[in-house]
Amino acid sequence: MARQFILDSGKDIELIYSELQKVIQTARKFYNEIDITRFDEEQFARMMFLDGCFILQFISCVTHNYENLEMSDRQVAGVKRDLLLLENQVPFPVLQSLMRLRYEKNEADHGMKLLNDFLFYQILNPRDQPLCTRRLLWSGLWIVSLLLIFFSLAFFFESAFFLVILTSTVIGLSLPDRILRLILTGKKRKPSASGYDWHCQPAQQPAHVLELLHSLFICSHKSKVKSSPRRYGRCLSYVVTCYKKIIPAKPETAVSRGSRGHYLYYSAKNLKKVGIHFMPSQTSGLMDVKFNSSFLEGALELPSLTIDVSTKPMLLNLVAYETSAALDQLSVTSYICFMDSLIDDADDVKELRSKGIIVNYHGSDQQVADLFNNMGSSLEPDTSVYSDVKREINKHCKSTSKKWVAEWQQTYFHSPWAFIAFAAAAVGLALTATQAYYTMHPPQK
Repeated sequence: MARQFILDSGKDIELIYSELQKVIQTARKFYNEIDITRFDEEQFARMMFLDGCFILQFISCVTHNYENLEMSDRQVAGVKRDLLLLENQVPFPVLQSLMRLRYEKNEADHGMKLLNDFLFYQILNPRDQPLCTRRLLWSGLWIVSLLLIFFSLAFFFESAFFLVILTSTVIGLSLPDRILRLILTGKKRKPSASGYDWHCQPAQQPAHVLELLHSLFICSHKSKVKSSPRRYGRCLSYVVTCYKKIIPAKPETAVSRGSRGHYLYYSAKNLKKVGIHFMPSQTSGLMDVKFNSSFLEGALELPSLTIDVSTKPMLLNLVAYETSAALDQLSVTSYICFMDSLIDDADDVKELRSKGIIVNYHGSDQQVADLFNNMGSSLEPDTSVYSDVKREINKHCKSTSKKWVAEWQQTYFHSPWAFIAFAAAAVGLALTATQAYYTMHPPQK
């Protein structure tokens, strides 16, 4: 494969090798001095040359010319896994030197784009999630059907007062939580971002491919997230802000803030019981985690993650990189611990999978739960990551009124049949009230 890389470059092998030797001394500094002394400069240069050519040719074939890759799918998966091992990383100056010779000057960024395409589409493998329109469709059908029934009854009784009562009843009872959230928050769901942007690149040249993957994985793509505010959302936000200024909330002690912010005490299925719904984030960045709480319910946005046999090795190697590099924020480590707190068993995975948060190619839901539980049990999260989200979730879960609203929604809106039964009872109550009214105030003949 290294030979094919040389042939595709159209340059003489001696020229490529001589250019690579210019960065060999820089590349040696990336390794432990004790370990590197067993290789002389020529042996080290030859090893870097073969490894670098193989990596770039493999990435090129996997990304754009898969038919030229003479490997089985199992072998390709094995090479991908080995490329992400921390101990197998090739210094980035080596890859950069080879890319400069492989691509012309007018294609200076093509090599970096090739690496980014490989990491984003072949390793992270994001998938756009469909918009949640089924509930909106059902809600619309319920409203139309009930309005037709009520208008028919009103026409039968020939009473404008009866029409007003029943129309008000159906409008008040049939607005589902999804429509209500759209009106109150003023947020419109958009498809998730399907690509990366150059804002996600590290400020400095990465040390190796694994560091570049880490930068892509945690990037929140904030430049691509656009909100579409509505008048009602802005008005409600203004009212809530004024209310908080007039009647400030009871201040929390430092102990309560720390305990609520550092840990999450509720699994996914328990959060659902208190009215917190899950939604896929606009992007696949691990930092794109948001929680929005209204007086009726809450919405937790999480990045979508594809789970397969390569997920665990990838995450653990990123954790190893964060530990060895002594980063200021342990983003991947904290993400694993956050998911571990959300997932206790298969039911939690099922809930996240149904919302597009988890795309499961690994096996059963219980296997995915075991994967996160096993990884999270041996890791310690960075308490500064997701602390605000955890604090707001714990605060929402302690609200008695929001628990009541969630129980009411789950009792009467968890299925079309429950809603129909509830609507029928409301109609019966309205008919009884109307009959009582006409009994006490008979129409004048």
